Amino acid sequence: HSAELRKLREEAEQLTPGRAFMVRKKLDNLEAREGQRLSAQIREEVHAALSAEAVEARRDPVVAPAQPSEVRLELRGAYLIEEAGAVGLTRTAERLTAEYAPLGYVAELTGPWPPFSFAVALREALG
Repeated sequence: HSAELRKLREEAEQLTPGRAFMVRKKLDNLEAREGQRLSAQIREEVHAALSAEAVEARRDPVVAPAQPSEVRLELRGAYLIEEAGAVGLTRTAERLTAEYAPLGYVAELTGPWPPFSFAVALREALG
């Protein structure tokens, strides 16, 4: 997904071992930044697509697990939908999974959950 990464990889193959080492260090740093940028972009795109199917949507904080895992949670959101909108939300999640699976991402839906978590004003009023 990055022309700059491709260019640096090609450059590293042509260099002497000492210079290639320095380019690989730069490449490692750039790969980490590019991975973070791409993950943020995918999170935004997934949330926007799922939100478009919902009456109301929110992003919840992602808490790092206590134990390392092969699977990392990138986005945790809640989407309030009409009962009739469940099929559309599911299809959108399936489309997103098909689109991003080659990059290692899967959109997983859980629920249904009670809609009261969206009643923020009521919850705040009740204290």
